Amino acid sequence: MSTAVAEVVHRGFLKVYLSRGFIGLPEIYRDYAIAIGLKKRGQTIYCRPTPRNIGNILKLKHLIKIEHVDQVPPPKVTSKGFFVQNTYLQNASQFKLRTK
Repeated sequence: MSTAVAEVVHRGFLKVYLSRGFIGLPEIYRDYAIAIGLKKRGQTIYCRPTPRNIGNILKLKHLIKIEHVDQVPPPKVTSKGFFVQNTYLQNASQFKLRTK
């Protein structure tokens, strides 16, 4: 592989979406997915297009959707849905466990 092709291959990121599950498939497919970072159906990851990742992606091509992106978007920050306004216990030493 020439250096010009190698530079094009390693530029950017691959957005990989696991669109199908592993039920009924040999265990080796799950191992390939875990090797690139996919664990659950519907999960999306961003990975560099290294030869190792590309090889695993080609083995999973019937289970995933791939898109080439230039940048990884920032992670989504969501609120917990609540916030602690005031606490009566200042430290954990005030908790006493009952033992029988």
